[in-house]
Amino acid sequence: NDYVDRFQYFFKKRRYLMSLVGFGALMLLLVGLLVSNFLSSGNGVKITTTDTNTQEYISLDSIKKEIEAFKILDPTSKEKFTIYKNLENKINQLEKEGKLPLDIKQLKNMLQSEYQAWFNIESVEQLDDWTITFNSSDTLDIGKPKALFANNQLSIVGDQGVIIGATSNENRGITQKLGLESRIEGCTPNLQNNGLYCFDNGNKIYNLTKQNIQTASIGWAWSSGEFEKQIMQIGTFGSSNMYALVKNKSLNAAGTYILRYPLIPWTRESFKQPLEYGFANGFNPGAISSMSIDGSFLIWAPSDQSLYQMRRDGTSSQNRKVPLEGGQDLYMTTPVATWSKALPTTASQGVKVMTFASSNYVYLYEPTKHVLLTYKSVPNKTSDNNKNSYSLKYLFAMQLPKTEILDVAVSDSSKPQLSILTAQGIANIKLYDYIESYEATLLSNQKAATNQ
Repeated sequence: NDYVDRFQYFFKKRRYLMSLVGFGALMLLLVGLLVSNFLSSGNGVKITTTDTNTQEYISLDSIKKEIEAFKILDPTSKEKFTIYKNLENKINQLEKEGKLPLDIKQLKNMLQSEYQAWFNIESVEQLDDWTITFNSSDTLDIGKPKALFANNQLSIVGDQGVIIGATSNENRGITQKLGLESRIEGCTPNLQNNGLYCFDNGNKIYNLTKQNIQTASIGWAWSSGEFEKQIMQIGTFGSSNMYALVKNKSLNAAGTYILRYPLIPWTRESFKQPLEYGFANGFNPGAISSMSIDGSFLIWAPSDQSLYQMRRDGTSSQNRKVPLEGGQDLYMTTPVATWSKALPTTASQGVKVMTFASSNYVYLYEPTKHVLLTYKSVPNKTSDNNKNSYSLKYLFAMQLPKTEILDVAVSDSSKPQLSILTAQGIANIKLYDYIESYEATLLSNQKAATNQ
């Protein structure tokens, strides 16, 4: 006890001095860390790059300069995404090797917080504007909703029936229901613009209007043939032709993916024998997931994640891959850093293509990721001189909410709207507001670049 008392007395008499010594040691440690970090930031650290496996010196100052240069690049360019990935690589390597620990978090936060603005990505956190909300009788009549068509009116496709001509909860349209033995696989607006052509799981095609349901036929009803048995999608264009995207091994092996069924004059659902559309010079994309018809066929090939154009007049020499300038890398390329706020990046299989003859925009929707990419044709594809030679320049992306989305549809209008089909109903987004905003920004940037 005597020794303890002496020890306590010693420190009690000198506690002020000991406090100063402890505080001074702590300050020296902090200053040492700051100086060390400053020297590392200024002189750089030697890391091994992951892409070229070479060594280079990277400093905090150099990365900050790269970020500033990166920020002013055109967000629609492919180059910008490549530079972004390189920045991620460098920051990840610095973190992995324990370099610049006081600055890594700041750099990460900077890239994360600005990612969407740098790449023209709009996030929709929740759906607020509902055009139609479903009730129990809707799902009882049409089954599970699965597809949507949107122009002046809405047509909703279920696996058992359809709703035609809906505009709001007050005007819910007319319901047409198929028999229990049939399951609707897909639909398209009919050639009379008063309903839908739909094909079922029994290789039959129907014309469903507000008035009735008629079965379509090859030839006249009393001597009809059969439609292709492996239809993936149907579409119409003009007033006299229906088209079928088919998954038939023998046809596909020969490069044929689309069949044209001409409507027999003075009929509504009687068609002639089909004509085949094939790719030229033995080219074969391997598989096609969807098509859109704007005067030509725009078709998506998941095998190489590319968009192809096929002339509707059968001029096979004009078949081509449509150049996509920017955008697709945001969701088709796996990001290097798992902490990035990049769009989801699993393999793209079911991209839906949407465009119209009167529109200079092409929309790509990836349903598993809820991402809508908007592209503008350059030069305008509505011009006869450019309709088979344009490129598509990325304008912006829209990340839709994580809620279950069954389908989306863009209206054929000078003021395009995005309709979103869910199990709860149909929500609406004024897509033209975003298009006009980004078009104005793009024009402003072009003028500024011209004046430099």
